[in-house]
Amino acid sequence: MSVPTRVTASGHLTSLRAGRLEHTPPASAGLFEERYGLPSHTLTDEDHGGDFGRGKGYMGQNAMATFRPLLALWDVDHTLIENSGISKDTYAQAFERLTGRSVDHEIHTEGRTDPEIMLNMLTAHGIEPTTEHVARIPEALESSMSANASRLRERGYALPGAHTTLEALRDAPGVIQAPLTGNIRPNAFTKLSVFGLHAYLDFEVGAYGSDDHVRANLVGIARRRAATKYNATFDTRSTILLGDTWRDVRAGRDGGAFVVAVASGSDSIDRLQAEGADIVLPDLRDAQSVVEAVTSVRHRPELGGCPIDSIAAIR
Repeated sequence: MSVPTRVTASGHLTSLRAGRLEHTPPASAGLFEERYGLPSHTLTDEDHGGDFGRGKGYMGQNAMATFRPLLALWDVDHTLIENSGISKDTYAQAFERLTGRSVDHEIHTEGRTDPEIMLNMLTAHGIEPTTEHVARIPEALESSMSANASRLRERGYALPGAHTTLEALRDAPGVIQAPLTGNIRPNAFTKLSVFGLHAYLDFEVGAYGSDDHVRANLVGIARRRAATKYNATFDTRSTILLGDTWRDVRAGRDGGAFVVAVASGSDSIDRLQAEGADIVLPDLRDAQSVVEAVTSVRHRPELGGCPIDSIAAIR
C-alpha cells in the first residue's frame, strides 16, 4: 500500500498508520550522533537557538541505526508567525534608509526574498539599483527590524500550534529543524525569538534571503550546511520544506525537497495542491499530523524509503 499524499480538511493523513522503519541509513558521525545521544560531550548553541543537548529528544545508542536523519526547513512569516504588517513597515523603513525617500508604491512580499523585495521596491520607484544599494540592503533591513521588534511583539503572534509542533518535531527521532526563509538571517532570528520559537531551530544550518535571492537555491545551501555540521547526507529523500505560499512549494520542488504546505497564509489548500505540494495541511494546530507528514518521507518507496506495510518484513 502506498503512503497518501493528501490530507483531510482536519489535517490528518488519510491512511498513514503508526509504524517505525528500522532500516540502516548511511553511516554518520559528528554532531548528529552527539545531538541524539551517542557518546561525546553535550553540545550547546544558545546563541543560534539550536537545541543540541540531551533533552526530550534523546534517542539513545540505536538512533542512527534506526532512523535516517531528516532536515525540516521552515518558512517563517505566515507559516510559524503572523507579523501583522510589521514586515512591510520594516521594508518601508529600510527603503527610506537606503534612498531618503518615503514609499509611494505597494510593497509586494508573498514568499519573495528580502533582497528581491527591496530591489523590486527600488525599481518601482524609478531608482536603478546600484552595487551600493545592494551592499547596504542587509544593514538597512536589520536596523529597521531591530527598531520594530517591540511592535512585532505587541501586534504579531506565533501562529496556533507553532510551539507545540516545533516541540513535537524536536522530540521526533532524527529530525533537525532549521529556517528556510526569504528573511535575512538576523531578521529571521528576531522574528522567531520575539515569540520564543528560535530555540527549536538550528540557525547555523538554515538558509536565508541574504544567502541567495532565488528561493529554490536556499534548499541546497541548507543541505550543504547541515551535511557539513552533522556529517550526514541530506537529499530529496531526507529534506522537507514547510511553507505557506505557492512560491514556497515551487522552491521546494525546484530545490529537490519533499514539500509539506501549510494553508495558513493567503494561498488556499487547492492552490498549494495545484502547485505540487506533496502534502497540504490546513494549519499547525494538530502537531501529530505535522510530525506524520514530515516523517512520512521515510516510508515512501519513490524516495528511497519503504512502505509501512513492509515494516514487519524488515523487522
